Amino acid sequence: MHLVKRPLWIFVIATATFLLMPLFFEPGPPGPHGPRRHHEDVFLIKDFLGRLLLAGYFYLNFLILIPRLYFSKRIFGYACCCLVAYLLISYLPALMVDLPRPQGRPHHPWGFLLGNLGHTFFGFVAITLLALAARIHLRWRSTEQSQLTAQLSYLKAQVNPHFLFNTLHSIYSLSIEKSDKTPEAILRLSDMMRYVLSDTEKELVPLAEEIKYLTDYIGLQELRLSQSTKIEYGVTGDPEGRFLAPLVLIPFVENAFKHGSSPEEPSLIRIMINISSDYLSFDIQNNKVARQTNTIKTCIGLENAKKRLELIYPGTHWLVIKEDAGLFTVNLKINC
Repeated sequence: MHLVKRPLWIFVIATATFLLMPLFFEPGPPGPHGPRRHHEDVFLIKDFLGRLLLAGYFYLNFLILIPRLYFSKRIFGYACCCLVAYLLISYLPALMVDLPRPQGRPHHPWGFLLGNLGHTFFGFVAITLLALAARIHLRWRSTEQSQLTAQLSYLKAQVNPHFLFNTLHSIYSLSIEKSDKTPEAILRLSDMMRYVLSDTEKELVPLAEEIKYLTDYIGLQELRLSQSTKIEYGVTGDPEGRFLAPLVLIPFVENAFKHGSSPEEPSLIRIMINISSDYLSFDIQNNKVARQTNTIKTCIGLENAKKRLELIYPGTHWLVIKEDAGLFTVNLKINC
């Protein structure tokens, strides 16, 4: 899942560039026309101090003033704080540095005041608008993230009871037949439920655990299916160190067993997982056997899986579902 926070290094680089920009336009070393004049160094120091105060004002505005005052509709207090910051940024550098005055010209206090205000005005307004735009964008992304989390929780809540019902139905079928495989089925169900209850509340889970859940589910189906259904299942690649959103693959597996197995006619269900350095490849192929199934519930399960993939992996997954008269295939790739 993607976070709304920007990487810290972006702010560091932007701040350093803003502070050091005057150095790129600084006069070069002394040349044939003599050494650099003293007032050039003084104005360079004053400009650097002004930029340093503007950078501090940006972070003060972004982190404190906008969240606590502007977003709380305390506009007057926000405006007063901005005005005080504007005056400090305008005059502190000039007061800290002894600026030279042209010889023969008297010092006019009003000219000094207005000159510094005008010199700082456009930079101050630009920094204020930039902080507002960045903070509003961050707030919008945070709201979007909260809505996304709520929607994912709703979709996940629909998944768990659905799979529990189908798994219990499988064990019930074994118990009716008084099969010796019933204890093994209950043990697999126990492992599956432990995973569902303890790990699937996380945004991401280790890929190895998700694959184990699929393996338990497929093993549980093998216990109840007749020999007329052939199952091919394989995993290649190393899942260690890889993570995946929980329960995004199981709807496709469950759909394959629901529509691809029948005690009356032969069928094949092929499930292959390939883990490469760039992505996870998940391929399913199953025959469509002639049996009555709840098509509406199946469609809901697949649509649920599609929505979760679109929300969790926007632009980083590729899903192709093909269906013809006798064959159903799913090809999914996830960059994880």
